Amino acid sequence: QYYVVVQVEDADRTTPNDLSRLYVKSTDGNLVQLSNLVTTNEGIVPENFPHFNRLRSVTVSAQLATGKTIGDGVAALEEMVKPLLPSGYTYAWDGETREFVESGSDTYILFGLALLFTFLILAAQFESWIHPITIFTGVALALAGGILVLYCTRFFGTAMTDNLFSRFGLIMLIGLVAKNGILIVEFANQLQIAGKNAFDAAFESATLRFRPILMTSIATVLGAVPIAFASGAGAETRNPMGIVIVGGLTIATFMTLFVIPIFYVLVDKLCIKFTGHSSAHGLKRAEEIAQEVDAPVLAK
Repeated sequence: QYYVVVQVEDADRTTPNDLSRLYVKSTDGNLVQLSNLVTTNEGIVPENFPHFNRLRSVTVSAQLATGKTIGDGVAALEEMVKPLLPSGYTYAWDGETREFVESGSDTYILFGLALLFTFLILAAQFESWIHPITIFTGVALALAGGILVLYCTRFFGTAMTDNLFSRFGLIMLIGLVAKNGILIVEFANQLQIAGKNAFDAAFESATLRFRPILMTSIATVLGAVPIAFASGAGAETRNPMGIVIVGGLTIATFMTLFVIPIFYVLVDKLCIKFTGHSSAHGLKRAEEIAQEVDAPVLAK
């Protein structure tokens, strides 16, 4: 296919009056000068009519002020356009801002799925719907600590903001901090199965698990320090992730050693009050079922 464009020579179409000298064919086949049929008016119109998502659009571009982030700009513009747009008009984001808005909504979904799957895995591991909540108390402390440290960076050094990488750091904290809670709760359940009460089991578990929790947490924090304080090309995007991990894990490591055992004892008392069984009853019952299944095999 060849696209053919028929046009008058440039010298014959320099002014609007040149159009009046053109001839068009009438219904009876005779040529009629265009000036006898139409009148021309000069006015101002756009050079083109840009479209976005198949709708007529106008693009507004701007640069961020010093110390402001894309998130600040998005929030300010969303608040500004609401009273200004006429009825029937809407707005949409494009370019880097569009990527920021879409990635933000995606990370919220990932964060929710991470919490959901972590909860289900812990429920299956402990044969209980209660102890995942116990472990999530430590996760909540870590998330709050990570966000707090990220906010505090605006008071010292280079101010860091919430972005895609910091949200990935929060998702990583779910697994990193849940590990500490698992070490305490799992050993406390084993001590309860052995015959100890919830208070003694939680206290002994936190005491004996202190060293492995501290060792693994220090190793993880030191592994994230280079990301948090790195410099060079692209480091400013990765620094928030490292800061979130270092701050959240450091705060949660020391807080969970006290919060999780206390919450464990309180939850165990509630379980006994409402069900008549301890919080480790699911694991006890699982061991009994396993012994019943293995008994005929051993007899043979």
